[in-house]
Amino acid sequence: MIESFNGIIYLIIFIIITLINIFYSYKTLFDTKNFLKKFNNPISSLFWARGMGSMITAFTLIGIYILFRGTEGTWTYFVTLFVAYIVMTVSGFYNVEIDYKNIKDTEDMKDIIVTKEGYIPTGILAILTAVLIYGLSDKIYN
Repeated sequence: MIESFNGIIYLIIFIIITLINIFYSYKTLFDTKNFLKKFNNPISSLFWARGMGSMITAFTLIGIYILFRGTEGTWTYFVTLFVAYIVMTVSGFYNVEIDYKNIKDTEDMKDIIVTKEGYIPTGILAILTAVLIYGLSDKIYN
């Protein structure tokens, strides 16, 4: 397993990414109501939260598969994961830092809690995934 990840460092990075994905998969797909309540989001957001949770869960399941199968030829997974994290980071930043500032005083947003959790975790995950792509390039592109 360690050889498949070019050493313990890249394996640990991969496990960290997978564990974070497991956490958000669980929170958005199975503990959705509490996840929404944490930010005072309306229950009508269930559909969208679980939709996002479904995508995160797909990445998680494939990541677990790669953990045990190996990284050979898995560049599409890593690049897609990287692009998804970049898109989530940019859109999260825009939502939190730009959109929210323009609508925070409206009736719809008065009780909603908006935090930088909308983009900081995905930004970190994007960086970690870029490190993995670089460190595993000899294996994932075969």
